[in-house]
Amino acid sequence: MPTKFGMTEGRTRLRALYPSEPAEAADLTGLVRRAAAKEPDAFEAIYRMFYDKVHTYAAVRLRSRDDAADATQECFLAVWRGLPRFEYRHQHAFEAWLFRIARNIVIDRIRRRGREIPTEELPLGEVVIEFENGVIGGREVIDLLDRVSVDQREVLILRFVLDLPLAQVAAITGKSEKAVSALQLRGLERLRKVAIR
Repeated sequence: MPTKFGMTEGRTRLRALYPSEPAEAADLTGLVRRAAAKEPDAFEAIYRMFYDKVHTYAAVRLRSRDDAADATQECFLAVWRGLPRFEYRHQHAFEAWLFRIARNIVIDRIRRRGREIPTEELPLGEVVIEFENGVIGGREVIDLLDRVSVDQREVLILRFVLDLPLAQVAAITGKSEKAVSALQLRGLERLRKVAIR
């Protein structure tokens, strides 16, 4: 899927790898309630709805499709177990909760491994990205993301690779929207600087 990663009005911007296709809030709320009541069909629908984004997030962070597949399965198992205790407090509560679980699993795996390891097997190999009036591949974007701080990288992946709203990223990372916005701005400016060298 093509995506853009370039300049607008003097500021670096990214266009999401996975453009948002939000489920109707009522539909998702109903699915979550039914899945919490242990209805397998409802949970399967949630799984299909979010699998690709969770897997991509895990693959970008873990740098391995196999590790990402394991982390994604672990995430959905935790979701299945935790659904009866989940409470809908705002419109994006479920997605924020889901990605907070995924994030914690990924962080735990990185800690156990000791570092994020580079590999050729990345999920973005076929992606063509426009950046600074040129075209680069998905792996080069991952290399660029390695040049920003861990917090900036996390925000950029959640905001632009997964196309999550600012409020949701704030909920996932446990930061204020203002802090997330500042990390995003600094991360994008850093990417622009390292990319044009």
